[in-house]
Amino acid sequence: MTADPLAFHEDEKEIKLRMRRADISLLSRHHLVKSSSKSPPLKKHLVSVYYDTPDHRLFANGLTLRIRQDRGAHIQTMKSGLAADGLTRQEWHRKVAGKRPELDGFPDSRLSQKLHAIIGERPLRPVFTTDVLRTAWMLDLPEGDRVELALDVGKLTTRGREMPLCEAELELKSGDGARLFEVAQSLRESVPFEVASQSKSSRGYALAAGAAAEPVKPSNIEIAAGATVEQAFKGIVRNCLDQLAANEAGAKLGHDMEYVHQMRVASRRLRTAIGLFAPLLAGQGRFDPAAETRWLAKQLGPARDWDVFIAETLMPLCKEYRRSTGLRQLATLARGHRRQAYEGVRESLTGPRYTALQLGFGQWLARRGADARGGAEAAEGLSRPAADFADEMLAKQWKRINGLARRHASLSIEQWHRLRILAKRLRYSVDFFRSFYDRREVKRLYDGLGEIQDRLGALNDADIGRKLLGTVMAAGVVAKTAGTGARGRPRVQAQGEADLAHAEAVIHGWYAARATLPPEGFGRLWKRLAAKPPEWKRVPSA
Repeated sequence: MTADPLAFHEDEKEIKLRMRRADISLLSRHHLVKSSSKSPPLKKHLVSVYYDTPDHRLFANGLTLRIRQDRGAHIQTMKSGLAADGLTRQEWHRKVAGKRPELDGFPDSRLSQKLHAIIGERPLRPVFTTDVLRTAWMLDLPEGDRVELALDVGKLTTRGREMPLCEAELELKSGDGARLFEVAQSLRESVPFEVASQSKSSRGYALAAGAAAEPVKPSNIEIAAGATVEQAFKGIVRNCLDQLAANEAGAKLGHDMEYVHQMRVASRRLRTAIGLFAPLLAGQGRFDPAAETRWLAKQLGPARDWDVFIAETLMPLCKEYRRSTGLRQLATLARGHRRQAYEGVRESLTGPRYTALQLGFGQWLARRGADARGGAEAAEGLSRPAADFADEMLAKQWKRINGLARRHASLSIEQWHRLRILAKRLRYSVDFFRSFYDRREVKRLYDGLGEIQDRLGALNDADIGRKLLGTVMAAGVVAKTAGTGARGRPRVQAQGEADLAHAEAVIHGWYAARATLPPEGFGRLWKRLAAKPPEWKRVPSA
């Protein structure tokens, strides 16, 4: 079959921004839009139908297929997932005769072959539809870059359900991809918005399923055998940011504690990655990635701490001591504190600093986030093989943790916490660079460090749990205060106070039995892991 002469392929670089309809006028009046657009905005009514197999095979393979009605024509578009830079996705376009997909005729015949292989004999059916009024400005920037600012207002519909849409899209037409973030940061001065962590297609599939996406755990990172240090750094950081974004919507809802947990995991992985490459990195202007990641972890921490305290301490004890009024009262008070912590998470994730963090990381990576600090020498370090860098970093981390773990019989509580952090960082680092090494050796180390991390985590959970217990005990005594006497002294209900005191004693006993020093079984676990020191055996290059 002859390819359609109107078919074409392009690499699209874009950022999507969610905003409120009430703020649309602020966008059109922004000084950058008024000064950089040489002609009036172009308005279009666009109706797009997204197709997939009944079991959503295309979406599972990182592809979306749509047919858009645009001024009487039907344009079929296939989109890939985001590339490692977090900006770019491939698009293949072609005109079709009507509203049904045509898999052949793309400019790249390999795409048609891939589609047939994925779809097989399965039928393609509509999954959802977007119906929007698009207002588009072409911005000619002083530096010579061209950026299209497109505002879509409308709705997404599927199976009798609908979702309002109001989002702006910044798409690079020519120039430097980092300019998109500069434009977004300029707009943010007077236009409230959030960086869209989900594409229209992701939201459409979720609406069609009638449920939010599942919490997303870390995905495997595949670093090419010949990758440079800088390429590895960008791929690792992007992977962490993707996990962060994938769990954002669920964390805001607060219905499932796993979303906040996975956002926190993503932030810790991100901190580990920045620390690994720190000697070779420089900040981008006022953006400090390490400081911003610490800030995010601090915002997520209280919600996760209350989740763990309730799920792993209070709930098991309430089940064990069913008649304990004090434990039930503490659980009720703890849930109140958790609700407040989750409200803090929502405020943080919808606030300006989190938006600035997202834009800052994007620009940092797009502008060669691994800018060198020491001239030619540092630049040379960034261009060296990533596998050599991984060998050195993992060996250093192993030496550090092994030196501390061998003295486990005499460690202080502070040193145990330090050991826990070192184990966690080494485990994340092993995961980052796993594609370079023997699969069995990686699994042995990763699983072994996971056991140690869990064992030492009990110490940390107990330490935090005791602090949270103090908080709910104080709230419980206040709640039990019946009033004040003539001299301002509280009259406390004696039985209620006794119930709380008993519950407090039970919890302290629970922690004392589970958070022993040294942690039970640690010596055996470490001996087994350290009996065969890692050799970091490379996988032969293909």
